[in-house]
Order: sequence, then C-alpha cells, then structure tokens
Amino acid sequence: KEPVAALNSDGTINAEVLYKANCESCHGMDGKRNLAGALDLSTSKLSVDSIDNIIHKGRGNMAKFDGLTPENRNAIAKYVNDNIKAK
Repeated sequence: KEPVAALNSDGTINAEVLYKANCESCHGMDGKRNLAGALDLSTSKLSVDSIDNIIHKGRGNMAKFDGLTPENRNAIAKYVNDNIKAK
C-alpha cells in the first residue's frame, strides 16, 4: 500500500517517502542496514533499470513489490541511484 504522502505539493513523486515506507526497514536510510539478508545498496553497481526490475520482481530474500506503480518503482530506483549508491 503506497502512502498518500508520497506526492510533493507540486504533484511530483516523493521518492524518499516511498523508499522510507518500502525499503528502509531492511536496507536502512543509508542503504547499509543489511537486515534479513538485504544487500548493501551503497555498494551497488546495478543500473536504475535493474534496481527497478528487482523492486518489481524480487530477488533472493527480497520479496517483490508488485503493488507499487511503475512510476513509483522507478522513482525509488532513481532515489537509490542518486542518493544512496557510493555514499
């Protein structure tokens, strides 16, 4: 279930809110939590498209998030790429 607050006041997707709601519990806000076998996102070499695909279909211990819209999955993938990887 996607949080209502996932939109900014200008109507654009708030990817940080989506990441926090869907990813933070296992990956942590810095991507390094590694709870339940979650990979360290800060060292990821995956492309935005690959991250999006993993969010959609799952991989390893990570369940799929097929309840997210394609736009929200892509926003999360870009957030990981721009704000977590190599930080």
